[in-house]
Amino acid sequence: MPAARRKRGFTVPVASWIGRRAGEIGPLVARSEAIRENLPAREVERLFARADDKRAGRAAWGLLFYALWHRRHIERREWTADTAATLAEAP
Repeated sequence: MPAARRKRGFTVPVASWIGRRAGEIGPLVARSEAIRENLPAREVERLFARADDKRAGRAAWGLLFYALWHRRHIERREWTADTAATLAEAP
């Protein structure tokens, strides 16, 4: 691959990644303080149920990382090695 080659974009399979654990993570995200303040839990869970769809998967990904960011930086909670475990811990 020559160094002078034009930049090329690539797609990240977010929907596939999040879809694998959406049933487990969706309810946890829906119950997180950050998300509860802004969105109905039922709608968040419905979004995660459709996370294998590319558009829904990206939206679910955004909510997941907002919930994790809030957990770490606003609630000042430490992260564990597992995303679901981090969200499941009681505040």
